[in-house]
Amino acid sequence: MKKKLIVFTHGGGRLANQMTNHAHLIAFHKEYSKSFDVINIAFGPYSQLFQEMQSTKIPRIPSGSTRLKLLILIVGLIVKPREYKISFFNQVLRLIHLLFEALWFSQSIKIGAATSYLNFLPGRLLDKFDLNSLESISILEEKKITALAGWPIRSWFLFRKYESVIRSSFSIRKDYMKNARIFIDSIRKEYDLLIGVLLRQDDYRSWANGKYFFSTEEYVYFMKQTLEIFPNKKIGFVIASDERQEVKKFEGINIHFTTGSALGPAHFIESFAELSLCDYVMTPPSTFGVWAAFIGNVPIIPVYNKRQKIKSTDLLKNHLLDCLEHPHMSMSVS
Repeated sequence: MKKKLIVFTHGGGRLANQMTNHAHLIAFHKEYSKSFDVINIAFGPYSQLFQEMQSTKIPRIPSGSTRLKLLILIVGLIVKPREYKISFFNQVLRLIHLLFEALWFSQSIKIGAATSYLNFLPGRLLDKFDLNSLESISILEEKKITALAGWPIRSWFLFRKYESVIRSSFSIRKDYMKNARIFIDSIRKEYDLLIGVLLRQDDYRSWANGKYFFSTEEYVYFMKQTLEIFPNKKIGFVIASDERQEVKKFEGINIHFTTGSALGPAHFIESFAELSLCDYVMTPPSTFGVWAAFIGNVPIIPVYNKRQKIKSTDLLKNHLLDCLEHPHMSMSVS
Protein backbone atom coordinates (compact mmCIF):
# COMPACT_ATOMS: atom_id res chain seq x y z
CA MET A 1 0.00 0.00 0.00
CA LYS A 2 1.35 3.42 -0.97
CA LYS A 3 2.03 5.66 2.00
CA LYS A 4 -0.15 8.66 2.82
CA LEU A 5 1.41 12.11 3.09
CA ILE A 6 0.90 14.73 5.82
CA VAL A 7 1.87 18.34 5.07
CA PHE A 8 2.01 20.30 8.34
CA THR A 9 1.70 24.03 7.67
CA HIS A 10 0.95 25.97 10.88
CA GLY A 11 1.61 25.40 14.57
CA GLY A 12 2.09 28.82 16.13
CA GLY A 13 5.00 30.31 18.01
CA ARG A 14 8.73 30.49 17.50
CA LEU A 15 11.59 27.99 17.85
CA ALA A 16 10.67 25.94 20.92
CA ASN A 17 6.93 25.88 20.19
CA GLN A 18 7.72 24.64 16.71
CA MET A 19 10.07 22.04 18.21
CA THR A 20 7.13 20.74 20.24
CA ASN A 21 5.06 20.26 17.10
CA HIS A 22 7.91 18.73 15.13
CA ALA A 23 8.80 16.35 17.96
CA HIS A 24 5.32 14.85 17.96
CA LEU A 25 5.42 14.49 14.19
CA ILE A 26 8.78 12.69 14.51
CA ALA A 27 7.32 10.32 17.10
CA PHE A 28 4.22 9.77 14.96
CA HIS A 29 6.29 8.87 11.93
CA LYS A 30 8.53 6.57 13.94
CA GLU A 31 5.43 4.64 15.00
CA TYR A 32 3.63 4.71 11.65
CA SER A 33 6.51 4.89 9.15
CA LYS A 34 4.98 2.15 6.99
CA SER A 35 1.82 4.16 6.46
CA PHE A 36 2.81 7.87 6.44
CA ASP A 37 5.44 10.38 5.38
CA VAL A 38 5.50 13.92 6.79
CA ILE A 39 6.55 17.33 5.45
CA ASN A 40 6.71 20.09 8.08
CA ILE A 41 6.62 23.44 6.32
CA ALA A 42 6.10 25.29 9.60
CA PHE A 43 9.54 24.25 10.87
CA GLY A 44 11.28 25.65 7.81
CA PRO A 45 12.67 28.83 9.43
CA TYR A 46 14.46 26.75 12.07
CA SER A 47 15.64 23.69 10.16
CA GLN A 48 19.02 25.28 9.42
CA LEU A 49 19.81 25.31 13.15
CA PHE A 50 19.88 21.52 13.52
CA GLN A 51 22.42 19.05 12.22
CA GLU A 52 20.07 16.55 10.60
CA MET A 53 17.92 19.20 8.91
CA GLN A 54 20.39 21.82 7.74
CA SER A 55 20.55 20.50 4.19
CA THR A 56 16.89 21.32 3.50
CA LYS A 57 14.71 24.36 4.07
CA ILE A 58 11.61 22.22 4.46
CA PRO A 59 12.06 19.30 6.91
CA ARG A 60 10.86 15.93 5.68
CA ILE A 61 10.26 12.84 7.80
CA PRO A 62 11.99 10.63 6.84
CA SER A 63 14.73 13.05 5.85
CA GLY A 64 15.31 11.38 2.49
CA SER A 65 11.72 11.67 1.35
CA THR A 66 11.35 13.50 -1.99
CA ARG A 67 7.58 13.53 -2.43
CA LEU A 68 5.91 16.73 -3.59
CA LYS A 69 9.19 18.05 -4.97
CA LEU A 70 7.53 20.99 -6.73
CA LEU A 71 5.70 22.10 -3.57
CA ILE A 72 8.88 21.89 -1.52
CA LEU A 73 10.81 23.83 -4.17
CA ILE A 74 8.23 26.64 -4.35
CA VAL A 75 7.89 26.99 -0.58
CA GLY A 76 11.65 26.70 -0.13
CA LEU A 77 12.19 29.68 -2.41
CA ILE A 78 10.33 31.96 0.01
CA VAL A 79 11.73 30.60 3.24
CA LYS A 80 14.43 32.60 5.02
CA PRO A 81 16.79 30.92 7.52
CA ARG A 82 15.20 32.67 10.52
CA GLU A 83 11.80 33.87 9.36
CA TYR A 84 9.22 33.66 6.66
CA LYS A 85 8.21 36.44 4.31
CA ILE A 86 5.01 36.49 6.28
CA SER A 87 2.28 37.98 4.08
CA PHE A 88 3.32 36.23 0.86
CA PHE A 89 4.08 33.01 2.68
CA ASN A 90 0.66 32.93 4.36
CA GLN A 91 -0.96 33.32 0.97
CA VAL A 92 1.05 30.35 -0.33
CA LEU A 93 -0.03 28.22 2.64
CA ARG A 94 -3.64 29.25 2.15
CA LEU A 95 -3.39 28.18 -1.48
CA ILE A 96 -2.01 24.81 -0.34
CA HIS A 97 -5.01 24.29 1.93
CA LEU A 98 -7.41 25.51 -0.78
CA LEU A 99 -5.86 23.11 -3.27
CA PHE A 100 -5.84 20.13 -0.94
CA GLU A 101 -9.41 20.84 0.14
CA ALA A 102 -10.59 21.02 -3.47
CA LEU A 103 -8.85 17.96 -4.93
CA TRP A 104 -10.58 14.59 -4.61
CA PHE A 105 -7.52 12.78 -3.28
CA SER A 106 -6.55 15.28 -0.56
CA GLN A 107 -7.99 17.18 2.39
CA SER A 108 -7.39 20.13 4.72
CA ILE A 109 -7.64 19.60 8.48
CA LYS A 110 -7.40 22.33 11.16
CA ILE A 111 -7.00 21.50 14.84
CA GLY A 112 -7.91 23.62 17.87
CA ALA A 113 -10.03 26.61 18.76
CA ALA A 114 -10.93 28.92 15.89
CA THR A 115 -8.18 31.55 15.76
CA SER A 116 -7.22 34.18 13.21
CA TYR A 117 -4.68 31.97 11.45
CA LEU A 118 -6.96 28.92 11.43
CA ASN A 119 -9.95 30.91 10.20
CA PHE A 120 -7.68 32.16 7.42
CA LEU A 121 -7.37 28.59 6.13
CA PRO A 122 -10.08 26.55 4.44
CA GLY A 123 -10.73 23.06 5.74
CA ARG A 124 -12.35 20.93 8.40
CA LEU A 125 -11.99 22.20 11.99
CA LEU A 126 -11.51 19.68 14.81
CA ASP A 127 -11.13 20.35 18.56
CA LYS A 128 -8.10 18.12 19.12
CA PHE A 129 -5.97 15.53 17.39
CA ASP A 130 -4.26 12.62 19.11
CA LEU A 131 -1.64 11.27 16.71
CA ASN A 132 -1.92 7.83 18.29
CA SER A 133 -5.70 7.42 18.37
CA LEU A 134 -7.60 5.19 15.98
CA GLU A 135 -10.02 8.03 15.27
CA SER A 136 -7.27 10.45 14.22
CA ILE A 137 -5.40 7.84 12.19
CA SER A 138 -8.60 6.96 10.34
CA ILE A 139 -9.06 10.64 9.39
CA LEU A 140 -5.53 10.79 7.99
CA GLU A 141 -6.15 7.59 6.05
CA GLU A 142 -9.22 9.01 4.28
CA LYS A 143 -7.14 10.79 1.65
CA LYS A 144 -3.73 10.39 0.02
CA ILE A 145 -2.56 13.84 1.20
CA THR A 146 -3.58 15.86 4.26
CA ALA A 147 -2.74 19.52 4.86
CA LEU A 148 -2.64 19.75 8.66
CA ALA A 149 -2.58 22.91 10.79
CA GLY A 150 -3.05 23.74 14.47
CA TRP A 151 -1.48 23.66 17.91
CA PRO A 152 -2.87 20.72 19.97
CA ILE A 153 -1.60 18.00 17.63
CA ARG A 154 -0.04 15.62 20.11
CA SER A 155 0.70 12.13 21.31
CA TRP A 156 2.61 12.24 24.58
CA PHE A 157 2.53 8.45 24.67
CA LEU A 158 4.56 8.33 21.45
CA PHE A 159 6.74 11.23 22.61
CA ARG A 160 7.78 9.25 25.68
CA LYS A 161 8.28 6.10 23.64
CA TYR A 162 10.65 7.82 21.19
CA GLU A 163 12.27 10.33 23.54
CA SER A 164 15.82 9.39 22.54
CA VAL A 165 15.00 9.58 18.82
CA ILE A 166 13.51 13.04 19.28
CA ARG A 167 16.53 14.27 21.23
CA SER A 168 18.88 12.97 18.56
CA SER A 169 16.81 14.58 15.81
CA PHE A 170 17.29 17.96 17.47
CA SER A 171 21.07 17.81 17.66
CA ILE A 172 22.15 21.42 17.28
CA ARG A 173 24.26 22.23 14.24
CA LYS A 174 27.93 21.43 14.84
CA ASP A 175 29.33 24.94 14.42
CA TYR A 176 26.85 26.42 16.89
CA MET A 177 27.39 23.55 19.33
CA LYS A 178 31.15 23.89 19.08
CA ASN A 179 30.95 27.57 20.05
CA ALA A 180 28.63 26.75 22.94
CA ARG A 181 30.94 24.02 24.24
CA ILE A 182 33.97 26.30 24.08
CA PHE A 183 32.10 28.89 26.14
CA ILE A 184 30.79 26.41 28.73
CA ASP A 185 34.12 24.55 29.01
CA SER A 186 35.91 27.83 29.64
CA ILE A 187 33.87 28.50 32.78
CA ARG A 188 32.97 25.00 33.99
CA LYS A 189 36.38 24.44 35.56
CA GLU A 190 35.66 27.30 37.98
CA TYR A 191 32.58 25.68 39.52
CA ASP A 192 31.18 22.49 40.98
CA LEU A 193 27.83 23.06 39.28
CA LEU A 194 26.56 25.22 36.44
CA ILE A 195 22.92 26.32 36.52
CA GLY A 196 21.46 27.75 33.34
CA VAL A 197 18.89 30.47 33.95
CA LEU A 198 16.33 31.72 31.45
CA LEU A 199 15.23 35.28 32.17
CA ARG A 200 12.06 35.49 30.08
CA GLN A 201 10.77 39.03 30.34
CA ASP A 202 9.87 40.80 27.08
CA ASP A 203 6.60 39.13 26.00
CA TYR A 204 5.95 37.68 29.47
CA ARG A 205 4.83 41.10 30.65
CA SER A 206 1.56 40.35 28.87
CA TRP A 207 1.48 36.57 28.24
CA ALA A 208 -0.90 34.83 30.68
CA ASN A 209 -1.75 38.32 31.99
CA GLY A 210 1.81 38.71 33.24
CA LYS A 211 1.46 35.84 35.70
CA TYR A 212 4.94 34.48 34.92
CA PHE A 213 6.74 37.77 34.43
CA PHE A 214 9.49 38.30 37.01
CA SER A 215 11.76 41.29 37.41
CA THR A 216 15.51 40.82 37.29
CA GLU A 217 15.60 41.30 41.08
CA GLU A 218 13.09 38.47 41.49
CA TYR A 219 15.18 36.17 39.34
CA VAL A 220 18.19 37.03 41.49
CA TYR A 221 16.09 36.10 44.54
CA PHE A 222 15.33 32.70 42.96
CA MET A 223 19.00 32.18 42.16
CA LYS A 224 20.10 32.95 45.71
CA GLN A 225 17.54 30.49 47.04
CA THR A 226 18.98 27.84 44.76
CA LEU A 227 22.37 28.23 46.43
CA GLU A 228 20.79 26.77 49.59
CA ILE A 229 19.77 23.59 47.76
CA PHE A 230 23.40 22.79 47.00
CA PRO A 231 25.38 23.60 50.16
CA ASN A 232 29.16 23.40 49.99
CA LYS A 233 29.03 23.66 46.19
CA LYS A 234 30.52 26.49 44.21
CA ILE A 235 27.82 27.40 41.70
CA GLY A 236 28.00 29.44 38.53
CA PHE A 237 24.90 30.76 36.81
CA VAL A 238 24.74 30.91 33.01
CA ILE A 239 22.12 33.50 32.14
CA ALA A 240 20.15 33.67 28.90
CA SER A 241 17.79 36.60 28.57
CA ASP A 242 15.54 38.13 25.95
CA GLU A 243 16.48 41.59 27.25
CA ARG A 244 19.79 43.20 28.10
CA GLN A 245 20.67 43.06 31.81
CA GLU A 246 22.64 45.21 34.24
CA VAL A 247 25.50 43.30 35.84
CA LYS A 248 25.21 45.23 39.10
CA LYS A 249 21.80 43.68 39.79
CA PHE A 250 23.45 40.27 40.18
CA GLU A 251 25.78 41.24 42.99
CA GLY A 252 26.62 38.39 45.34
CA ILE A 253 26.33 35.54 42.82
CA ASN A 254 28.62 34.20 40.11
CA ILE A 255 27.11 34.93 36.72
CA HIS A 256 28.05 34.53 33.07
CA PHE A 257 25.85 35.77 30.24
CA THR A 258 25.29 33.48 27.28
CA THR A 259 26.88 34.42 23.99
CA GLY A 260 23.67 34.60 21.93
CA SER A 261 21.41 37.58 21.42
CA ALA A 262 20.17 39.62 23.25
CA LEU A 263 23.17 39.34 25.59
CA GLY A 264 25.95 38.67 23.12
CA PRO A 265 26.94 38.89 19.48
CA ALA A 266 26.21 35.28 18.54
CA HIS A 267 23.09 33.58 17.16
CA PHE A 268 20.35 32.97 19.75
CA ILE A 269 20.64 29.20 19.24
CA GLU A 270 24.00 29.34 21.01
CA SER A 271 22.27 30.59 24.15
CA PHE A 272 19.85 27.67 23.80
CA ALA A 273 22.78 25.26 23.43
CA GLU A 274 24.65 26.76 26.38
CA LEU A 275 21.64 26.32 28.64
CA SER A 276 21.41 22.67 27.54
CA LEU A 277 25.06 22.10 28.54
CA CYS A 278 24.49 23.19 32.14
CA ASP A 279 23.80 20.78 35.01
CA TYR A 280 20.36 22.28 35.69
CA VAL A 281 18.09 24.74 33.91
CA MET A 282 16.10 27.29 35.90
CA THR A 283 13.15 28.50 33.88
CA PRO A 284 9.63 29.87 34.15
CA PRO A 285 6.94 28.09 32.10
CA SER A 286 8.66 28.63 28.76
CA THR A 287 9.19 26.20 25.91
CA PHE A 288 12.64 27.72 25.31
CA GLY A 289 13.91 26.82 28.78
CA VAL A 290 12.06 23.51 28.98
CA TRP A 291 13.36 22.34 25.61
CA ALA A 292 16.91 23.36 26.47
CA ALA A 293 16.67 21.07 29.51
CA PHE A 294 15.23 18.28 27.37
CA ILE A 295 18.01 18.54 24.78
CA GLY A 296 20.63 18.45 27.53
CA ASN A 297 18.72 15.75 29.43
CA VAL A 298 19.11 17.73 32.66
CA PRO A 299 16.66 18.57 35.48
CA ILE A 300 14.59 21.73 35.60
CA ILE A 301 14.38 24.16 38.50
CA PRO A 302 10.91 25.63 37.93
CA VAL A 303 10.04 29.22 38.86
CA TYR A 304 6.40 30.20 38.65
CA ASN A 305 5.46 32.34 41.65
CA LYS A 306 7.04 35.50 43.05
CA ARG A 307 6.61 34.18 46.58
CA GLN A 308 7.68 30.59 46.04
CA LYS A 309 10.37 29.07 48.21
CA ILE A 310 12.57 26.89 46.03
CA LYS A 311 13.27 23.46 47.54
CA SER A 312 15.15 20.41 46.36
CA THR A 313 11.82 18.55 46.13
CA ASP A 314 10.70 21.06 43.48
CA LEU A 315 13.28 19.88 40.94
CA LEU A 316 11.78 18.29 37.84
CA LYS A 317 14.30 15.55 37.26
CA ASN A 318 12.66 14.30 34.05
CA HIS A 319 12.68 17.81 32.53
CA LEU A 320 9.99 18.35 29.89
CA LEU A 321 8.08 15.17 30.69
CA ASP A 322 7.73 16.10 34.38
CA CYS A 323 6.45 19.49 33.26
CA LEU A 324 3.37 17.78 31.83
CA GLU A 325 2.16 16.97 35.34
CA HIS A 326 3.09 20.34 36.86
CA PRO A 327 0.20 22.80 37.42
CA HIS A 328 2.25 25.75 36.12
CA MET A 329 5.03 24.33 33.95
CA SER A 330 2.53 22.31 31.92
CA MET A 331 1.46 25.58 30.28
CA SER A 332 4.74 25.57 28.39
CA VAL A 333 4.38 22.17 26.75
CA SER A 334 0.73 21.10 26.69
